[in-house]
Amino acid sequence: INAGISKAAIVFVNHLSGSMGGAKIDTLKTSLINKIGDIFTAITDAKIGLVSFSNTGRNDVAPFIAQCPNSLCDATHASILTNIVSNYTANGGTNPADGLARAREIINPSTALNKFVVFMGDGAANTGTEPSIRNIPSSCSYTSRCQLSLPFLGCIKTVYDYNCSGIPIATSLKSDPKLKIYSVAYGADAVAPEMNSISSNPDQNPPITDCGSGFCYSGDTGNLDNLYANIISNISSNLKVNFDVIIDIATTRFSLNMPIAGTGDFNSRSINLPTGF
Repeated sequence: INAGISKAAIVFVNHLSGSMGGAKIDTLKTSLINKIGDIFTAITDAKIGLVSFSNTGRNDVAPFIAQCPNSLCDATHASILTNIVSNYTANGGTNPADGLARAREIINPSTALNKFVVFMGDGAANTGTEPSIRNIPSSCSYTSRCQLSLPFLGCIKTVYDYNCSGIPIATSLKSDPKLKIYSVAYGADAVAPEMNSISSNPDQNPPITDCGSGFCYSGDTGNLDNLYANIISNISSNLKVNFDVIIDIATTRFSLNMPIAGTGDFNSRSINLPTGF
């Protein structure tokens, strides 16, 4: 294993629509700034990216690409991350699809051994109807329907119903076996079922404050710090090296638990061999 490859790449996706104003965004900023430091303490070679979304998604680290290659900052540039967060403001609508699309652009190319997206949202995704595809918010899914038809002429006016749910893009992200999505439903207005579906391990009866399964919810705006602490603990204790042993066309996947320091062991197991080998 190349020692130069980071153990973990973590992208925080933060909801910054108008509903996040006041105490919510103040708590988010304080919690996230503290936890950035905690991550670098727990996983010294971690790399962190930041995405925010309201009407559209934004790669917040993109202006600092010289210091943070591939929009992922290491511990030596933690101040870039904390300064970004300290300048967060709340306004606009809710487009989690575009937020996750920006996160996908960062996390998919990463060579880190473990990849994580920590998604936080406090409300329902925008939906609506537009007369033109050009008006549909970025990354949102849509369907067309005929709004007006005339005899002999057929449909003369088509409209487009769109939905900015993050579930479709989250589903594509989860196809990467190295990646896990944590989804934090934050505040009393958060849509828990949708947030649950975005997480890596959707559960019909998810835990409320234990984010280890990938989903957690808090109607208390002051509890975000505890939820993030739970996520960081879960990440730190579940780092792995996944690798395949391929003989001809037969593949065996191995997963080696990776402690923060020291040696890692895995139990002996058989290797698949092709027929007639």
